[in-house]
Amino acid sequence: MRKQLQQQVRAKLEIIGSENNAVPFNAIDNPVLDILKQKNLKPAAICSDSVFIRRAYLDLIGTIPSYQEVKQFINDPSATKRAQLVDTLLERQEFYEYWSLKWGDILRIKAEFPINLWPNGAMVYQRWIRESIKNNKPFDVFTRELLLGSGSNFRNPPSNFYRAVAGKDPLTIAQTVSLTMFGVRYDKWDAATQKNLPEFFSRIGYKGTAEWK
Repeated sequence: MRKQLQQQVRAKLEIIGSENNAVPFNAIDNPVLDILKQKNLKPAAICSDSVFIRRAYLDLIGTIPSYQEVKQFINDPSATKRAQLVDTLLERQEFYEYWSLKWGDILRIKAEFPINLWPNGAMVYQRWIRESIKNNKPFDVFTRELLLGSGSNFRNPPSNFYRAVAGKDPLTIAQTVSLTMFGVRYDKWDAATQKNLPEFFSRIGYKGTAEWK
């Protein structure tokens, strides 16, 4: 998961610079530059080091850098210091703590109405997400484990995904997956996808458990 985020951050914070620097450095830059070109927009100028370090800290670990960290970064003459800063922040404990909270919001982890997670389930679910980010689990593996999760939502954390969905019908599940995993509203898909996606989830089943709540 860190690899994809690393590319996104570099594209957002550094690569899309002045008009003369509109050169793709990774796979994410290409579609961004294409969209800017289609809309006849010029890339914004590259930000200063002081602005960059503040943005990087806030985006990656949810806090601002200390005075010493800012001073050290600004005085560093290395041409690759921005990329190195991103790599360093991705290895800090604050990164996976902060991003596990973000994913907790996206996946609606809370033990209160209308979400159907009991505290036991919410606890193990949040812990599983934190460990997935800490261990740099690939996003496709992370998604597959969520969508294929089965069994007790107390003992198999990913199975909480379906418990947290607002409804149990295939359409509601498809709408949730579309927005959560693809970042696309369900009604933005073509007609064929809108038809096929709910069918994919039509065999999801729910059953009771002998475990308390």
